[in-house]
Amino acid sequence: MSKNIIMQVLTSAGYEPMYPFSPRQIINANFLNTSTSGQYNITATGIPTPLTNSFGNDMGIISFMPTINNIDNITLSINGDTARPILFADGTPVRANTLIANRSILVRYYNNNFYLMLDKAQIGLGNVDNTSDAEKPVSSAVRDALAEKLNIPVLIPRNSNLNKYTTAGLYYNATSADATTITNTPAQLPFSLLVERHSGVKQTFTTNTTSGVQTWVRNYSNGVWGSWTQQAFVLKGIAEPDPTVGVDGNIYLKIEA
Repeated sequence: MSKNIIMQVLTSAGYEPMYPFSPRQIINANFLNTSTSGQYNITATGIPTPLTNSFGNDMGIISFMPTINNIDNITLSINGDTARPILFADGTPVRANTLIANRSILVRYYNNNFYLMLDKAQIGLGNVDNTSDAEKPVSSAVRDALAEKLNIPVLIPRNSNLNKYTTAGLYYNATSADATTITNTPAQLPFSLLVERHSGVKQTFTTNTTSGVQTWVRNYSNGVWGSWTQQAFVLKGIAEPDPTVGVDGNIYLKIEA
């Protein structure tokens, strides 16, 4: 046995019954050309006239498609019966142009009034369930924020000064000719630079060489840059260390068989 769902609206007196909604049926009605923007006229099979509360309160949702927009205080007549107001869920009259031509309208009868049941198309959300990810818009603010999060390395041009790079991010210089013109570097070689924020600034400088990796770090605090300190990379093997493996400052661990 089906049961009604009692919908309530919050008023100054508290929550009060709005109208019962039965999900068991939708009545499809025909929109008549005698309709005006102030009174919609429809016909629907199985709805008697005059329409009484005892019948109307228990019937299902009425669906129809108007061909004209409404004006304020729109009314609805079914099968030539008395025209009754179409109201919002809170009991206020439907405003002008709420009901749009050639869009389906859903209403529910309750105690001599028709209550509008807004669907997603009526409030401009017709694609809410089927918009692809590629078609979903991203605001300018979100796009800019995402751009700030993307770790896209920034080129450090020739004749630059690394002391001026205090904004967190990834930086680089790819040519030896340019790298030799950049000041306050630990080595004049092509490099990548990672800048991090703490109470001051930390720079991590890594050179690009074919023989191995060399990395230096330094801190900036209270307006003063510290010295570059090389970080050692640990290499290992079972043979004697080969001077061609790695670069200066790295550590080789010989593992005896």
